[in-house]
Amino acid sequence: MDDIAKTPFTREALENAKDWLLIGCFIGQRVSDLLKLKSSNIQDMGGFKMIVLTQQKTGKEVAIPIHDKIKPILEKRNWSFPEPLSAVNFNLHIKDICKLAGIKEPIEGSKMICIDEEAEPKVYRKIKGVYPKWELVSSHICRRSFATNFYADTPTALLINITAHSTEKQFLEYIGKPAKDFSVQLAEYWQKEALKDKKEPHLTVMKEAN
Repeated sequence: MDDIAKTPFTREALENAKDWLLIGCFIGQRVSDLLKLKSSNIQDMGGFKMIVLTQQKTGKEVAIPIHDKIKPILEKRNWSFPEPLSAVNFNLHIKDICKLAGIKEPIEGSKMICIDEEAEPKVYRKIKGVYPKWELVSSHICRRSFATNFYADTPTALLINITAHSTEKQFLEYIGKPAKDFSVQLAEYWQKEALKDKKEPHLTVMKEAN
């Protein structure tokens, strides 16, 4: 995401879509919920600014802390969101954004390719192959990036509360982690706690001298 954030775009439409993309990667919502956000979705809770919304698919209300990386995007608009954008245009724009930002490494995936341009209507098929990464980017990158990027350092239960996966197993499958990864995550967490415990000074209450 840093490459995208640092890339300036001369087209206003791309700058606007870039801001939506960055917000999406830090709140982990489906595009159907992301692009409907308005200033009224920003609320103060417990001394923090949160993005509060009711998910269209699940009917669940979620409150997402506003990450420092997206605060400037909202602040420059007086705590409002970018200009409204359709999901179709968002998907088109983010491909251009990723291409211009140099996200071109070849990866395996599938995309729709026209196999008969003379037909009416034209015939498209999903063809599996190796393509530049920007060609395979879609709005789904927001939710998946959020889940994957924050998985290592954030308790899974907190992430599931935001992504609204039904179970931890479903969440792990979504980000491509085996179920046994829970054990590794727990071991790493305990290791961090042990290191923290060693670094923190322990105060002993001494008996007052006579």
